[in-house]
Amino acid sequence: MGINVTRTKVIVFTLTSTLAGTAGIAYAYIDNVINPPVFGLDNAFLLLFMIIVGGTGRHAGAIVGAVFLYLAPFFLEPIVGHGFLVVFGLLVVLAILFQPSGLVGLIDRIASRRIA
Repeated sequence: MGINVTRTKVIVFTLTSTLAGTAGIAYAYIDNVINPPVFGLDNAFLLLFMIIVGGTGRHAGAIVGAVFLYLAPFFLEPIVGHGFLVVFGLLVVLAILFQPSGLVGLIDRIASRRIA
């Protein structure tokens, strides 16, 4: 009776591992080389911050966070120079502290004010 939790966890783990392997194959095919430093800790944290800053729990949050954190260094570096990583980190921390629902939550709040 009910859902077999162990079986479901094994199926989900297998599915996500297959998707990760397929993504790795596609990346190696496109880049024509397998370069382990690309998959380092700094990129893992950047992916995590993209989801957190964009807004967890929604697909749009991941997209908005990815676009924001990908484009932010291009706008910050000409203004701040070599210290853009400090400003970039500060912006990420401020976004996490003052907007816990992410940038998508901010967009939703602004949209609801305009409607009301």
